[in-house]
Amino acid sequence: MRKKFFFLITVFFFLACNFSHKKTVKIGDFIWFTEYGYSDALEKAEKENKPIFAYFTANWCAPCKRVKKEIFEKKEFKKIADKVVLLRVEQTEIPGTALCRKYHIITYPSFRLLSPDGKLLDKGWSGWVNGKTVDDVYKWLEVASRSKEEFLKKPLPLNKLYAMYRKPPFVELRRFNEKERGILLYNSLKHFADSVKEKTDNSQYSTLLGYYISYLTGAYKNLKSDNEKKVFLKESDKKLFYLLKKMKDKKERDRHLVYYLSDTGRPEKALALFNKEFNEKSIAKIKDPWKKVRILTDEAELYINLANANNSELGEKINKNLLKENARDKAIALCREIIQLVKENKNNKKVMSAGMSGLKRIAEKFLKYGDKETANVIAFEAFDTLVKITDFNKIEMLKKNIDWKSKDFDMHTFWLIIYLEDFTDLKLIPDKLIQFGEKYYKKANISYKARIINVVFENYFTKKEYEKAIEFINHVFADKELMKELDSIWWNCSFYDNLAYDCLDHNVYLDLAEKWAKKALKMYKRDEYAMYILAELNARKGKYFEAIQLAKQAYDRAICRQHTDEKFIKKLKEKLKEWKQKI
Repeated sequence: MRKKFFFLITVFFFLACNFSHKKTVKIGDFIWFTEYGYSDALEKAEKENKPIFAYFTANWCAPCKRVKKEIFEKKEFKKIADKVVLLRVEQTEIPGTALCRKYHIITYPSFRLLSPDGKLLDKGWSGWVNGKTVDDVYKWLEVASRSKEEFLKKPLPLNKLYAMYRKPPFVELRRFNEKERGILLYNSLKHFADSVKEKTDNSQYSTLLGYYISYLTGAYKNLKSDNEKKVFLKESDKKLFYLLKKMKDKKERDRHLVYYLSDTGRPEKALALFNKEFNEKSIAKIKDPWKKVRILTDEAELYINLANANNSELGEKINKNLLKENARDKAIALCREIIQLVKENKNNKKVMSAGMSGLKRIAEKFLKYGDKETANVIAFEAFDTLVKITDFNKIEMLKKNIDWKSKDFDMHTFWLIIYLEDFTDLKLIPDKLIQFGEKYYKKANISYKARIINVVFENYFTKKEYEKAIEFINHVFADKELMKELDSIWWNCSFYDNLAYDCLDHNVYLDLAEKWAKKALKMYKRDEYAMYILAELNARKGKYFEAIQLAKQAYDRAICRQHTDEKFIKKLKEKLKEWKQKI
């Protein structure tokens, strides 16, 4: 009798547990499958040929409650519910934890779009952003649920395509590789070109045509044999020339053509066209300084390409060294003209952006061909100009994250930081950069302070002046007010990450690297870079199990993020494989 009683209790408990594990739940007017109904959701999706709209939540998540109220409980949500199979995954339930791990979910709420067989179609977004509406979710869903084939077959309106290329988070573009983007651009541009009876001066058409030319030149550079290049150019020339014919602005059209010819192994033809259309008199007549800066940048790049083109007809006929020397002098002269235009228009954002990015491109092109000396001349004349036109007394403290379009953002300082970081990465390290950093970091806003300090520290490390680096950083840490300011904002965890990375890369001061990585992780518990640094340090001590655990956490976090660092993820994969073999 007693055994029978316990048997009945067990059966009752089992039934109660299964009854409590509901496979569906109602949110507003709509029925959602739960984590316990995951297989049923897949079955229904396959039967109805619909994608799965997966909503990942947690019972402790406050923003999730807002999502339910502001999105899922609205009647307008019907237009989304009709297109998909709804799946709600609760992280605190055991099956929910497993699904969150499967889809690398660590931020709540998170939206994902899944195929009927459970594969990830699109990441959507993680975390909740104030102001999101049903329409925002619908727009994402409309794009995410379309197959690549639909996109590639059906030309897009120019404004839609333009938005894909110009507005973050670039959800649509992340789904395509370079070749597919080229097809998408050409189909849409050709559709527009076919539809206009006369030539057009549509600015979106011109911008997108520039992206298409960048695709063509990139594809050309990846070809190896001369025969492949010949076949490619025959087809691409035909397509491009048709699209160019539809442009009304002859100067803009020829500017595109010059760039295309120059970067597809025909710089002498490009130079001939340039000299015909953009001689000194015609350039002098251009009143818009932004257009003038762009043309001068193109001309400088053109000369560099010409001097270094292996198959240049002109290069065969004259002394190559003389050509390079003339190109170098011409490029420096053109850069000084750009710098002068920037000085004269220092409060014009368009001119500033075009000028600084143009000078960067020219310096990088010289570096590409091994001329570090000229790259230094260009980069640091531009850098000195930026220092002179920046009024540090007018830089306001930013309370929110940096937005270069905001009114309180100093664009000169923005470009100073870009130059500091980019040319440090390119190993162009003059003493002027360090002197500038040590002199001005206290006058910048909070985020700039962190970034400038990092750059100075890294420059010392690259020059292997480790003692000076530590002396400088100790001086920074001694400023208690500054450190209090830096530590008050969670995103400055990257400040400590960068310091730790430098030590790790150079295999010095590893005790400091560990201390700084732990500090970063304390500031932001989801800092995947700090996790990786600590994993690497553990591995170097032979603690591979601990290293693997940290690296796995870093990997899950990196995968989950909206904008992932592909090189970082690749490194994590390699390290995990390496460390597992050593256990």
